[in-house]
Amino acid sequence: MHGSRSQVSVEKSNEKFSFVDFFKLINQTHPHYWQLIVGILLGLISTVANLLVPQLAQKIINSFKNLNPTIITITITVFIGGILISALSGLILGIFGESVVANLRKLLWNKLLHLPIKYSVP
Repeated sequence: MHGSRSQVSVEKSNEKFSFVDFFKLINQTHPHYWQLIVGILLGLISTVANLLVPQLAQKIINSFKNLNPTIITITITVFIGGILISALSGLILGIFGESVVANLRKLLWNKLLHLPIKYSVP
């Protein structure tokens, strides 16, 4: 052996990205769509909560002479609730994404296992 390496050529495809093909591929992984829906809904709820906090803080600042303990409690609750819901949303969406990627890897591996040997050996 000369110590030379065999080079693998990779051809670029001129095909454009297709969302239809992308969603067909994702659909083959049989994802748990409820996780996606719940994650997005929780994300929307946390966004609303995070948008309410400055408005509530404005009310606290504007009525600084007559502080209302109720509005302070509501502001803190909405702030902490928004953070927790946002974290839960991120967790659920992360689990969804990781399961899709893991299932795509399994599909690819199973496809590779069933290819003829000439595809495996350079």
